[in-house]
Amino acid sequence: MTAHASTAHSFELHAGALRLALRPDLGGSIAGLWHRETPILRSAEPVALAASRAAACYPLVPYSNRIGYARFRWKGHDHMTRPNFGDSPHSVHGLGWQRPWETVSSSAVELVMRLRHAADADWPFAFEATQYVTLTPQAMHVEMIVTNLADVAQ
Repeated sequence: MTAHASTAHSFELHAGALRLALRPDLGGSIAGLWHRETPILRSAEPVALAASRAAACYPLVPYSNRIGYARFRWKGHDHMTRPNFGDSPHSVHGLGWQRPWETVSSSAVELVMRLRHAADADWPFAFEATQYVTLTPQAMHVEMIVTNLADVAQ
């Protein structure tokens, strides 16, 4: 059995009275979680969601918070990132929330999404992130595994 695809780019998982909407194409985000008709998280119907920042949850990968003025020093080398938050001169929350994620597998109660990143102006190190999202009648479980693919240990 596969997860219900409510649009070409969203998935809905169902378990008991819980419904979980996901948008791999919109930064690997969770659009919403409902118990029957009651939103549990800040929730939006997946078709109405226009930006991952409006979602119930989105992945902060490869870092959270901000990199001041989009530059940092790592292992004796200076690195720049691209500012990614409106007019702010900083880069915020990594790039995972701004890139489409690949759907690896899906069922009625689980979705696996992956983001493969090659070094670029947004982040100078290659990595892979995989999100495992599972729904049971009692709970939602989210796990993310991030693997360094760069030539330098991080």
